[in-house]
Amino acid sequence: MIRFLGCALVILSGGLIGLTFYSDLVRIIRSVEQMQRILERFRTEVCIRLRPLPEAAASAFADAVCECPDSEELTMKLGQLSFAQVWEELVRSVALPNAAEEAAVRLGQALAAGEPGERAFDVCLKELDRIRDLLREKAEKNRRLYAPVGFSAGCLAALLLL
Repeated sequence: MIRFLGCALVILSGGLIGLTFYSDLVRIIRSVEQMQRILERFRTEVCIRLRPLPEAAASAFADAVCECPDSEELTMKLGQLSFAQVWEELVRSVALPNAAEEAAVRLGQALAAGEPGERAFDVCLKELDRIRDLLREKAEKNRRLYAPVGFSAGCLAALLLL
C-alpha cells in the first residue's frame, strides 16, 4: 500500500514540475511586459515632460513590482556612478531574460551618451516586443506539453522505483 502511495506521489510531483516550467515561462513574459510599461512611462518623462534622467527613471520604476531605489537614492548614486551604471542596476532589479535585459541596458547607455531619446526608445521597445512575441509563441506551443511530459517522467520514475 505504501509503495503505491509513493508511486502516486512521484507521478504527481512529475506533473507539478512540468506545470512549474510553464508558470516560470508565464512569469518571464509578465516581467517583459512590465519592463515595456516602465519604458513607456520613462519615455513620457524624458521626451514629453523633459525631466532629468534620474528623476524620470525613479518615476518610471515607482510602480514596478521590484526593489527599486527612489529619486533621492538615484541622485546619491549618480554622484558615484554614471547614469548608465545606475540604469543597469535598475534594469537588473526586474527579472528579465538576457536578451531583454541587454536591450534595456543598451537604452540606458544610449541615453547616457546623449543619443536622441525617441529613436533609442523605439529600438528598445521593438526589441522587447520581438522577445515578448517569441516567448508567447513558445508558451502557446508548450502549454499542453509541459504537464504531460512531467507526468510521463513521474510514471517512468515510479516504474523504476517499483
